[in-house]
Amino acid sequence: MDFTYEQETKQTPLETYEWDNIWWDHPEREEKRVLLIGDSISCGYCRRVNHCLEEKIFADGFGTSKGIDNPKFMDGLRYMKSQQKRCDLIHINNGLHGWHLSDEEYEKEYRKVLKEIMELYQGVPIVIALTTPVREKEDLTILAERNQIVQKRNEIAKQLAEELGLQVNDLYAPLQNRSELFSPDGVHLTGEGYEILAAQIANLIRTALQ
Repeated sequence: MDFTYEQETKQTPLETYEWDNIWWDHPEREEKRVLLIGDSISCGYCRRVNHCLEEKIFADGFGTSKGIDNPKFMDGLRYMKSQQKRCDLIHINNGLHGWHLSDEEYEKEYRKVLKEIMELYQGVPIVIALTTPVREKEDLTILAERNQIVQKRNEIAKQLAEELGLQVNDLYAPLQNRSELFSPDGVHLTGEGYEILAAQIANLIRTALQ
């Protein structure tokens, strides 16, 4: 499945194309469940995470193009929550949208959203995933200029995790020096790239929900 990625920096929370992708895996089953919140990268690894979990735990997905400051971000998540039977862990990945945000604005909006999620899903552990790298389309061996923003956002994510007592899952490091794992657009991944992230996420989920 293809998902849009905003190449331009628009001075608005809305992008050229907006989308939500909501996924429940075997919703009738009673096993423990994790919610994967994220962007198109999370859509790429969601089903693979389920494959890794072998139907012992299930991963549901809320993937969206909405930046962290989009006023409808939480509306979408509340809609997701209204249909969930249970949620035992939340894994959130956000950083490849909302390019109009300064570092200070991103930190403010991310903190606000995390606190709203903690209120919505009271008592559910939250894991903050670091955002994946961005590479130049013309030469995948080169990290794109936007990657500097990604790195700063990852530092902000780690600071927020420490402040709020949340766990961090580093999805940046496994891809940092692996240009061959990226698709031609420099943002999305090959099947192997998604498999690597899925295995890492599934291992974290199994450890957390033992």
